[in-house]
This record gives sequence, C-alpha cells and structure tokens, in this order.
Amino acid sequence: MKNLFFSLVFLIVTAQSNAELATGYYITDKGDTVKLTLDIPVKLSGEINFYKMQSGIEYQDKFGIQSLVNPFFAKEVGFTLDNKAYKMVALIQDSLFRNDEKYANTGFKFVQLVVEGKVKLFRFIDTKTTVYGSPDGHHGGGTFEGEGRPVYFLEGTDRKPRQVIKDNFPKVPLDFFKDCTSIKMRIAADYYKYKDIERMVRDYNNTCF
Repeated sequence: MKNLFFSLVFLIVTAQSNAELATGYYITDKGDTVKLTLDIPVKLSGEINFYKMQSGIEYQDKFGIQSLVNPFFAKEVGFTLDNKAYKMVALIQDSLFRNDEKYANTGFKFVQLVVEGKVKLFRFIDTKTTVYGSPDGHHGGGTFEGEGRPVYFLEGTDRKPRQVIKDNFPKVPLDFFKDCTSIKMRIAADYYKYKDIERMVRDYNNTCF
C-alpha cells in the first residue's frame, strides 16, 4: 500500500508543469485571427504538456492580463516554441470517439494536428484514472486523474475518420490506406511500427495521391 501511495505522489509531481512563453495566434469561432503570447505548459522533462492544453490554453493579453483560449470559442491555436511550429484544432470530442460511450457528450477539446495533407493525423491524450488507498490502510483513499495513452485519428477528405491505438495497429491503417499499394505493402511487412505512425502518414501524403 505504501508503494502505491508513493507511486501516486510521483505521478502528481511529474504531472506538474512549468510554462514557457510562445508567440502564437488563435482563430475565433467567427474566423478572426488574433495574435497573442501563449503560456505553453512544459513538463519537468522539458516536453510540451499537450494533455494540459486540451481543455484550454492560457495566454497574456496586451495588458499582461492572464486569460484562457477556450476550445468552445476557437477553431485553431498555433504557436512556435524552440523554432518548431505547433497547431491544435478544436474538435468535438464525442465526434472523435463516436464509437466509445465513455467519451460521449464531453464537449470541445483542443487536439494536436500532427500531420497535414490529403490525410491528416490528429493526436489526443486520453485521461488515466488511478485508484489509490491511504498509506496506513485505515483511512479512505480516492482517485487521481492524469495523463494517459495517446490516441491518434486518421482523417481524409474522401473517407471516414478512424481511431488508431496500439491495440488496433496495423489493422486500421491497412484498411485506411488500401488505395495505396506501396504503403499497404510496407505496413504488411512490418516496416511501420505503431511508433512510426507519423512517418507513415507523411510517406502516404508524399507518395500517394
């Protein structure tokens, strides 16, 4: 029980973020582009905390006042950090997980747009719930929600969006990219692993039209 308690404390500490300022913009639900300075949450490891940004992204207005870009009122948010450009798109979460009742009616979320092109690749970070007890075993426990697994979505102009997780790879990509023999052959030959999904989509966009 003590090990579980200390593991929980470790999860909470590692989930904490600092913030780095980044020049960026957001596009309102009416289509207007607003330039601003965003507070990008960064993990202790130095990685961007995309999970924390999914429900909203903090920014500073021209008067230095802190506010929040809400995915309900924004179509897109973009920013540059360490000379790399990032884009997050506001999507209705239950439309992404339309086949999973767990996510029904959970509203708008910012989802990272990882790859653009004929086929787009989106990346969403799921929520993981950890159940814990007290370290002495005599007091009540509780639950802790934190960053879970990444979930990818393939979207093409001429086909339905498909959810891709480790458990359904490579079955879903094989079906999704059935119009491109070279990519299908590479998938079937285990040339692409689940960790290579971004490269796979870029290869498709560069070679198959």
